[in-house]
Amino acid sequence: MIEVLVATAILSITSLSAFSSHVASGKLLESSRDSDLGMEVLRSAMDRLLLISVADLTDAAGTYPIGQAMNLGDGVLEDQTVVFTTPGFTPGDPTPAVLDLRLTLTWTDTGGRARTMSLMGAQR
Repeated sequence: MIEVLVATAILSITSLSAFSSHVASGKLLESSRDSDLGMEVLRSAMDRLLLISVADLTDAAGTYPIGQAMNLGDGVLEDQTVVFTTPGFTPGDPTPAVLDLRLTLTWTDTGGRARTMSLMGAQR
């Protein structure tokens, strides 16, 4: 009888360990999925910027004003905001030969946590 109780206790402990590992892996999968979606949003936004001329990108009244949230119209992620900046360049300065572009995405992930991700590029 004691052997059965000990075996049941061991089985319960190992089952709880396996279950908690399964829950943790599910959370990791959700976080990874959110990161993948975030990177896709940033790549899509960067593709849009790379199709625009440097003159339009550096114009304060251009398609996507520097330092402002980009209106992407897709809203793939909850509370999604993509901000376009140009490190080392201020509107009104002479336009450099290569314009550095930075996109910063902020959103709320499926776990309710605030997330931020950035992507850099360059336009000639």
